Amino acid sequence: MWISLPTIKFCRFESEFVGTNMYLTISGDEALIVDPHFDKQADDLLKEKSVRKITVFLTHEHPDHTHGLPWLKENFDTAVICQEQCAASIGVEKNNRPYLITFVLSQRDKENGTHLLDKFKRTVRPYAFKADKTFDKELDYNWIGHRFHFRHTPGHSKGSCCITVNDAAVFTGDSLIFDTSVITRFPGGSKEDFETKTKPYLNTFADETIVLAGHGKTFKMKEARDVGF
Repeated sequence: MWISLPTIKFCRFESEFVGTNMYLTISGDEALIVDPHFDKQADDLLKEKSVRKITVFLTHEHPDHTHGLPWLKENFDTAVICQEQCAASIGVEKNNRPYLITFVLSQRDKENGTHLLDKFKRTVRPYAFKADKTFDKELDYNWIGHRFHFRHTPGHSKGSCCITVNDAAVFTGDSLIFDTSVITRFPGGSKEDFETKTKPYLNTFADETIVLAGHGKTFKMKEARDVGF
């Protein structure tokens, strides 16, 4: 699914396992990916376009948003950018073991008679990565003429961030999903941080700002406000 923004467009790929969104854009032989997971169509597209270099933005450190890193690192010249606490987490293998995902898939397989857990285990393996560029509170970054601004937005996790693009849209990871309360009960989460730091920041965005969330549909800030954000 292609999402057109002013001067740039992203293709959204939804993970079949837990519905995590990965966003991809290509310019010449370079690509930008937000929150990678392996996707055959994305892999085919990158190879078809002869992409050689990929810049990866991470909205946070949870494995469903990072487990595509081995695929990218092994096949492309890849650089990873994220908040420093996210970087600290993905640098330790045990933090990247997707226990929650495997539990969810196991339950789903029992209920539906599917075999998603086996497929997930064949796709994902233990990994640890060193980020190439990190930041504490904020970072301005230019990718092939496009302006990105990173802002540390704790609450869902310690290393969560939101990333604006060309002042028209924002990648929110799991800090804002349409009509869904943010989860702060996972290790590293903080309801207080979300309410006092992240939610006020999100409320600074104009109604027409496009939200590219970590799960679910793309929407405008006005839509989120209309359902009670």
